[in-house]
Amino acid sequence: MSRDQRTPSIDLKGNPGPYLAVVVSHLDPKYMGSIEVELLKATNSGNLTARTGQLAQVRYLSPFYGVTPYKDTTNNDGYAYTQKSYGMWMVPPDIGTNVLVIFAEGNAANGYWIGCIQDEYMNFMLPGYASTSYNSQDRTKTLPVGEYNKKVESAKGRDPTQYIKPANEDSVANLQEQGLLEDNTRGSTTSSARRETPSMVFGISTPGPYDRRPGSPKSGYGTAGAVSNVPFNRLGGSSFVMDDGDATLLRKKSASEGPPEYANIEGGESGGDPTLPHNELVRLRTRTGHQILMHNTEDLIYIGNAKGTTWIEMTSNGKIDIYAKDSISLHTEQDLNITADRDINMHAGRDFNVKANNNVNLESVKNWQIYVGGDNKITTIGNIDINSGGNHTETATRIDMNGPVAQKAQPLDTFDLSGETVTASESLHKRLPQHEPWPQHENLNPANFTFEKTDITTAEVPTEVKLTDLNLPDTFRKST
Repeated sequence: MSRDQRTPSIDLKGNPGPYLAVVVSHLDPKYMGSIEVELLKATNSGNLTARTGQLAQVRYLSPFYGVTPYKDTTNNDGYAYTQKSYGMWMVPPDIGTNVLVIFAEGNAANGYWIGCIQDEYMNFMLPGYASTSYNSQDRTKTLPVGEYNKKVESAKGRDPTQYIKPANEDSVANLQEQGLLEDNTRGSTTSSARRETPSMVFGISTPGPYDRRPGSPKSGYGTAGAVSNVPFNRLGGSSFVMDDGDATLLRKKSASEGPPEYANIEGGESGGDPTLPHNELVRLRTRTGHQILMHNTEDLIYIGNAKGTTWIEMTSNGKIDIYAKDSISLHTEQDLNITADRDINMHAGRDFNVKANNNVNLESVKNWQIYVGGDNKITTIGNIDINSGGNHTETATRIDMNGPVAQKAQPLDTFDLSGETVTASESLHKRLPQHEPWPQHENLNPANFTFEKTDITTAEVPTEVKLTDLNLPDTFRKST
């Protein structure tokens, strides 16, 4: 018999609760967020809880949920005629987490879990997977960590926030690959529920996937007689953080005026700007390190991928910096307008190629200087007209005006980028972003779009990839 079919084994005597309980299973065959709990009771000392052996199925009571009215559905087979749901969804808590449950009208069959009870001192990682120098790897650096190990540390005589915590080696490796391991703005963060009281950090983090790698620790799962070993470790999850900043550290000058120097208010230092608390930000970051960061104190917006191979930053004084390890490709079906009120500087580490299907017009209000380290070749199908308002001077070892025949400059190669899903087009470039669906998205087949295969001097054009050609799970293919 499945857990959701069990008859509750408790007698509430009509008392709806709330009750303290501990999660014993969160596998819900109905996919509704229900959990199985064991009720707890206070011991005689009054400050500890003990298990009662009383099990109950309790449903998920969401803070917000809605569904469009059933009465308005019809027999029409279309999106417009079926119900739509919306609201908040949170993965049920792990086994061993304490929760608060209620039973509507004191009926054991109508139980709901209404909240999770924090394990004492186990909230350093909330909600932003914070970093600290109190880590097990390198005390000279702030590194992302887990919670302290209760079987190693005790809660007597010292601040639990300062207990040594094991470094999250996966996160450390990710930050190192990004080049952000020692960057306390874009990399590590102080956004923790334990940073100050009352807390100025708000947000949410997901638990992350189970660690199913060979050799990862496992734990017994289930009730007596039905225990199985499942992964104990989690790899960390995604986080959304709204941090109002740490007022104990104040930036001395704004980001547009000076470097990130902070006054330690608790240490008696002065000169800090009270409107610039440390680490005031909004950050959305995934487990592997993809992130969007809007940082008030450092007055910047930063977007970067997990490997550090691409990032964009918008700065306080109005700079936009873009980095790509491979290439940056732009395409507009109309005009591309670039204006600089000062200089336009372009530097190619190899060739600089420009092609126009019509005219090339260059104008300089003052001087025009061309320096060529090798030969200079000019070929025209028509005439060459030179009109100088001043003197015309030529200097050469020898000047041949009508022979021998001069070498011709060669036209630039173009590539046919037409395909099943894109408009036929000739391009000087081998990578040309198009209207979706665009078959050259790198994630569709990275091997086809390496920097070698987008090299303009290589004859082969990268093969376009169709989604149906990929070895994807059916669920993914259907959803896309």
